[in-house]
Amino acid sequence: MRRLAIFTLIRMVVCCIAPATAYGQEYEPDIVSTYPAITGERIYIVEEGDTLWDVCDTFFDDPHFWPTLWAFNPQITNPHWIYPGDWVVVIPKSMLSKGPGFVWSKSRYTEKPKEVIVAGRSKGFIPERQFKESGKIRYSREEKQFLGQYDEIYMEFYIPKKIKVGEEFTIYEVEGKVFHPITKKLMGYKVRHLGITKVLGAEQRFVKSLLFTTYEEIERGDLVTDIFQHQFVVKPAANNANVDAVILDGFEDLGFLGEHHYIFIDKGRNDGVQVGNRFIALSQGDGYIEEEPGDETDIPMEKVGEIMVIEPYENTSLAVITRSIVELHVGQKLEMRAGYGAETEDEQTHSGN
Repeated sequence: MRRLAIFTLIRMVVCCIAPATAYGQEYEPDIVSTYPAITGERIYIVEEGDTLWDVCDTFFDDPHFWPTLWAFNPQITNPHWIYPGDWVVVIPKSMLSKGPGFVWSKSRYTEKPKEVIVAGRSKGFIPERQFKESGKIRYSREEKQFLGQYDEIYMEFYIPKKIKVGEEFTIYEVEGKVFHPITKKLMGYKVRHLGITKVLGAEQRFVKSLLFTTYEEIERGDLVTDIFQHQFVVKPAANNANVDAVILDGFEDLGFLGEHHYIFIDKGRNDGVQVGNRFIALSQGDGYIEEEPGDETDIPMEKVGEIMVIEPYENTSLAVITRSIVELHVGQKLEMRAGYGAETEDEQTHSGN
C-alpha cells in the first residue's frame, strides 16, 4: 500500500551544517522555495521501485504529469533517481495554476558543496601492484566448504613478506578489472571485502590464522592483503589542489551511474587527492541529439554532479557520487578545484562541530 502522510510542517534534518558557497562566492544560490510552511499538502513517502511516473499515475491519473510534479519538488535534483524514504509534495489541483513556488538559480544544478557523511563500506579497489603482492587462503582444517567467524585457515604469500603473530589482514574477492577508458591501461581491480583474519602463527610456509570478522562466506582460494579500514566515517574536506580526472568504472555493472553509486577515478594521493575531497562532474553538448560537426566544443561546459573521495590510493581513488542531475558514465570528465568547500569547513570549525 502506498504511504501518504499529512504534515503541518516539514523539517529536514541534514548531517553537518548548511553548506556555504565556495570558489570565492562565484556560485549561485540554491533553488529556494517561496511557499510558506506547508499546511495540509499531502506528502508522499517514496517506496522501493517508485518513479515520478508512478506517483503521478496514482494521484493524478496522468503519468505524463511528472514534469509538473517535479517542478513543484525542487528537492528532487534528478527525476530519474528517487529513493525509498524521499518525500514528494503532492500539490493540490487548486494550487497548480499558481505556478512553481520557488526561484531558480542559473542552473538546475545547485553549485554548492553538498554536506554528506559516508559510513563504512564493503567495496574497495586494489591497485595492480598490491594485487600482485596479495596472499591466498590455501587450506583450512575445518571440514566444510564455506568458512566463517572463528574458523582457522592457512594462508600462503608468494612474495616474501615479514609477518608477525597478531597481525591482521583483509580477505577479499575480485569483482572485476578496471581499465582506463582512454589509455586502456589496467589500473587495478574492484574488490569486495569478505572479512578480517588475525595471524596465530607465522613460523612456517603456510601462515596459520583465525577468521576474526566475516561479512560473507569465505572459501579456500580467496585473496588476502594488508588490512583495510573497513568501518569508518568520511566527512567532506576542503580541496587543496587543482586536479582533472575521469571516471574509470563503477562498482555496479551498470550502463549509467547516479547518486550513491561507488565509482573509481584515475587520480590519487600522488596527484594531491585526499579523503573527503570533492570533484565536480562536467558535461558538454546536447543531451539528446548529435551536434553538428564542430559545435560541441562551443557549447558551454555544464556542472552535472558531485563526487566525494572515500579512499585515495597512489594513482587512483574510490569515491561515491553524492549528487547528479543526469546519468553519469565511465569516461565522464571531473574537476577538483582548490578552495572548494573551504568556507563550509571554516563554519564547522567555528561552530565547534
